[in-house]
Amino acid sequence: MGARSRRPGKTRFFVGYKKHTLRLWISGHTPAIMFAPLVSWATPAHVPEGYLLKPSLWYCRERIHWWPQVVVGDMGYIHQETKRWLRTNWEIAVLTRLKADMQLASPYRHDLPMRCAQGQALGWLNYDAQEGQQWFGVLEAQPLCAACWQRSGCPREFAYEVARHETFLGMIPLNTKAGWKLVHSARSWIEAGAIL
Repeated sequence: MGARSRRPGKTRFFVGYKKHTLRLWISGHTPAIMFAPLVSWATPAHVPEGYLLKPSLWYCRERIHWWPQVVVGDMGYIHQETKRWLRTNWEIAVLTRLKADMQLASPYRHDLPMRCAQGQALGWLNYDAQEGQQWFGVLEAQPLCAACWQRSGCPREFAYEVARHETFLGMIPLNTKAGWKLVHSARSWIEAGAIL
């Protein structure tokens, strides 16, 4: 909270602070949604929460010798470099929604499945951590493949380099059921549980 002040010879400025908290979602213990605060920071208002994710997770690793495997964050304010570092070094999946300008620039859509070059919808198969790839394949019972002119040489499985779009592909792609549920359902639960 802050108040506008005036310094001699200076323009008006706002002095403010924000509280950032990394919360653990505790499921299966009560019918209510319960969150336990793990790490909290009070910072000047201009410090983005994305800057505090890595130090918060480091604190969990060092102090309580535990860290989450999946982190759901606010919008796309966590830099792709931070997401990449956490994925490759600590094997943590960081999911955020795509910001509006990211959606426009992205070749992928969070609300549409991946498709092969001929238009067949693909389902998520797995994440290959060693190669940094997401694998998608044909999972439909009645695929278009029977009528495709490339079917004899098609592997029906396709790899996508995660580094091409860390926010969309990550460890859990945003256009999968798991990604959709975490980013859209769990995020709204977090917002509701944030009021203490």
